[in-house]
Amino acid sequence: MRMRTTAATVTGVLALTAFAAPVAHADDQPAEAAARAGKLTAQDNGSISKLVVNGGKPVVIGVSAEKSFTVSFTAKDPDGVDDLFVQLWRKGTYDVPKYAFFPESEGTFIECGSGTSVTCKAKVVIDPAWLYGEHDAAGSYNTSVTIYDTGFGFDTETVKNNFKLQRAAILTADASPERVEKGDTLTVAGALTRANWESYTYKGYADQKVDLQFRKSGADKYTTVKTVKADGKGRLKTTVKASSDGHYRYSFAGSTTTQAVNAKGDGIDVR
Repeated sequence: MRMRTTAATVTGVLALTAFAAPVAHADDQPAEAAARAGKLTAQDNGSISKLVVNGGKPVVIGVSAEKSFTVSFTAKDPDGVDDLFVQLWRKGTYDVPKYAFFPESEGTFIECGSGTSVTCKAKVVIDPAWLYGEHDAAGSYNTSVTIYDTGFGFDTETVKNNFKLQRAAILTADASPERVEKGDTLTVAGALTRANWESYTYKGYADQKVDLQFRKSGADKYTTVKTVKADGKGRLKTTVKASSDGHYRYSFAGSTTTQAVNAKGDGIDVR
């Protein structure tokens, strides 16, 4: 898997200032791409369907561990599917994306069998080290699939904004005192932090709205008590009146760039 970005060169990332179309991959496979370049003709026969990235969930990237996920789809072409090229990209255009990721393969193209209809599962791996300083890489992504048919035609189909790449988040909650008289004041503190791809640590996610939730002892679900806004360093703090035994937690609904996360509940004993 490789990532291309038109931004500054990053260790572990292939950086390009331009990317020209499906036939311009001669640098990856000279003989095959050069042969295609003289024969390929744009067609309108191919199509893709049932495209799903990471099982329909956001792709969440932390600060150290590689993230592996799949792109699955069905490709059809009446002339017969020969090869497939898959690109996950953000900003710019398909030809000149600012950020682009590609499935792992031995060469440029993905082999998913042959026929007029093929079902594919392609593996993508992203290493946080490739994202150094590129926080703008988080957000909504498009997926483009180029179908090369056996008659030397090709089609590129794009599904826009079909998945999100998000920065991993951590949320904490601490209710105190843990033993309290009914009706007394409780303080619930915590912090919302997210992956920083420069320091490779988790740093405060400022000014975000977070729900304080409570689950009464014996109950199955948490309910929202109030909404709290994180300060400039992602810190959370509010007070409530103690009513019964149970657990308090903070819950963040997530954003386009940052994953949704719940803190571990912190229990209190009301006397």
